[in-house]
Amino acid sequence: MTDPELTPEESLRLIAQGRAAVAVRQRGAMLLYYLPWGLTWFIAFGLFALDQGPGSDGPWIDLPDTLPLIVLFTLMAVSIVITIGAGLREATRVGGESNRRGAMYGVSWMLAFGTIFPILGRFAEYLPDDHRGLLFGSVSIALTGVFFLAGGAIWLDWSMLVLGGWLLVVNLAGVLAGPGWHSLVVSVAGGGAMIVTALVVSAPARRSPS
Repeated sequence: MTDPELTPEESLRLIAQGRAAVAVRQRGAMLLYYLPWGLTWFIAFGLFALDQGPGSDGPWIDLPDTLPLIVLFTLMAVSIVITIGAGLREATRVGGESNRRGAMYGVSWMLAFGTIFPILGRFAEYLPDDHRGLLFGSVSIALTGVFFLAGGAIWLDWSMLVLGGWLLVVNLAGVLAGPGWHSLVVSVAGGGAMIVTALVVSAPARRSPS
């Protein structure tokens, strides 16, 4: 005995429920995209701010010269592993065009950051030490903001669009304020915004039953 055929209304309802479940799961995955990088920026740029101090007034805390960089690169490595793992797990659940978009988007990130740093290094040698850090930091934040804007346009995701625009504004404000201040602004307003976005966007997935 076979099940009766679904009515058009029931079919549409099941499709809508399936799409809603996928959307909730994807928003849950955003916690693993945003939160690690938000913590990385908050901690690492916070250490840079403490070590550099505001303007020319000297450091707030005299840290070992290499400590902020070591912390930054360590946390970046951890965040990259978490992000790639989350992306691969999501790719096994979602196929088709969305999967291809995600793969192309990820490759674009790697190409952009893999090529921009050697270019910046070519010009950084002509700058004072504090402005070298400002150059690398500000261009990295600007590139991240642009990629978030692009991601928002690709997936029609307002959280990415708003976060990308916010990061560009925060980055500009930090650059205008100068070395030291830039690290502080990026740590609090940049990393903090990513942490808040991670918690807000993933909230529906954390509230839904497993």
